[in-house]
Parts: sequence; structure tokens; C-alpha cells
Amino acid sequence: MINAKDFFDYRCKVAKGLFSVVARLQMMEKQKISHKTRLCAEAKLIIALLRKQPQAKDELCKNAGIHRSTFYRIRLLLKERGIIKETEDGFALWTYIELEKAIENALDKLEETASVITFNKIASEVGVHPSEIEPIIYRIAKKRGMEVRLDKGEKVVAREGTVLF
Repeated sequence: MINAKDFFDYRCKVAKGLFSVVARLQMMEKQKISHKTRLCAEAKLIIALLRKQPQAKDELCKNAGIHRSTFYRIRLLLKERGIIKETEDGFALWTYIELEKAIENALDKLEETASVITFNKIASEVGVHPSEIEPIIYRIAKKRGMEVRLDKGEKVVAREGTVLF
């Protein structure tokens, strides 16, 4: 016959064993779930904007692989948190907008001081690599009535009709 203390010890061992098994099952289940998870809509949207900025609403939804109703739901949240901004050309990450402003300021400064405005000078003024700002420079130049040309193998921004030496 088993006394009460031995019975209690036995039940404790069984309970500890069950807890251990349950913990292992939960861990295995989490591992399975983590392999099946997909990116949330917010992450998809940010990734799509990292690939190309700015993007119109429909283009962005298509590139992110999200439905328009989902976009409308998360758009306000992302705007309130300062992650995305709406520009005249579509939606962009806030860093893109800040970079665009910095490029415009650099162009203003260089127009006053430099005889030739190269992409490298603009990039140096802004503090980024020229390849990061090239598409933005093209857009800003077009908006300002400027053109991008090659001068001695270097990309230059100049007012239309300006002769470079």
C-alpha cells in the first residue's frame, strides 16, 4: 500500500513531466508557426516603398501585395507615426521626404556659390552617396526647369540653355 506522502511525490513528478511535455509542445508549435508566418501589411508596404519612392496609391498596393481597403486602414497609422508621408507624386517614407528637402536646399546653396553643380557636389552637401539621390535630382531638376547633362564624364545639373565650359 502507498502512503499519502509517496502518492503526493508521485503526482508531483507526473505533473512536472506533463509541464515539461507541454512546454516542449508549445515551443515546437511556436517554431512551426514562425515558419508559416507572413509579413504584416505594414511591413509589405514599407518594403515596397524602400524599392521605389514615391508611389501612387494603386501602384503601391499592387507592389506591396495588399488590398486597397487594407492600405486605407493602415495608412493613417503609418502617417500618424511619421513613417510615411503623402507627396504630390504619391506616398513615400519620411526619410525620402527629408532627403528631397535636403537636396533642394543643397541645390539652392550650390546655385549661388558654384559655377558647375555636379551630382557629387550635391551628394557631398547632403551627406549621401550620389547613387542614392540620383532619381530625386532628376525629379527636382525637371520641376525647376533644369536639365541633367554629362560634362567631362560627370553628371551635372544646369539651367536649360546654360553653356558649360
